[in-house]
Amino acid sequence: LLAGDSLVLKQDSKYKEWFYHLLEPYVHYVPVKRDLSDIVEQVRWSQSHQEEAKVIVKNARKLMRENMRPEDIYCVFYDILKEYSSKLTFQPE
Repeated sequence: LLAGDSLVLKQDSKYKEWFYHLLEPYVHYVPVKRDLSDIVEQVRWSQSHQEEAKVIVKNARKLMRENMRPEDIYCVFYDILKEYSSKLTFQPE
């Protein structure tokens, strides 16, 4: 979604993706509270701040296109698997 041409309203969540540390609210997405209590307010903000919203879309698209290339993703998964394998207490067969 972040690589597209639409504004992303991202709900706060206890679940994280591996690239979330790269994201900044109001730079790459519009934040929404976990309980969605501010969803109407954030939609209204987005509608009344069209120019800022366009910049957010552009920033998100640029970030994703620069950091989500296949070779970047492979490197992240390599690091994850390497870390996981170091924690194994048995030899996989």
